[in-house]
Amino acid sequence: MMGDVLAYEAELLGMVKEYLEFAEFEDTVKSFTKECKIKGKPLPKTGGGSVKDSKAVTIQDMLASFTDGDQDVFFELWEEHVPPSVRDNEAIAQKLEFYLHIHFAIILLKRSVGESPGSSPCYNKAASDDCPSRRPL
Repeated sequence: MMGDVLAYEAELLGMVKEYLEFAEFEDTVKSFTKECKIKGKPLPKTGGGSVKDSKAVTIQDMLASFTDGDQDVFFELWEEHVPPSVRDNEAIAQKLEFYLHIHFAIILLKRSVGESPGSSPCYNKAASDDCPSRRPL
């Protein structure tokens, strides 16, 4: 039962924020947003669209910064949209964050030697025939 509530918490908080913005409760929106951040509650951005639209935009922004190798933007979005309770207490989230840091470190190394992040045939196509690690022996 509690899991069901948590699954919809971000969407519900987004709706509350959207209503407060619609009703022009500007000070209340600021206070609500600040308190959600302090408590580590997931609060999606509402840019005048629906909560689902803002989730899609966030995912697109995260994917774009991931593929572009923009570590600062990615982790800013990561910290904004993944609650501290998940980041600190969930082993899978910690493992994912570790691998994300490895991803960005590799991109930085490739850039330092003048190679673009996607120039390796193995980078984006793990099953490619061009990838030496995937060629049959």
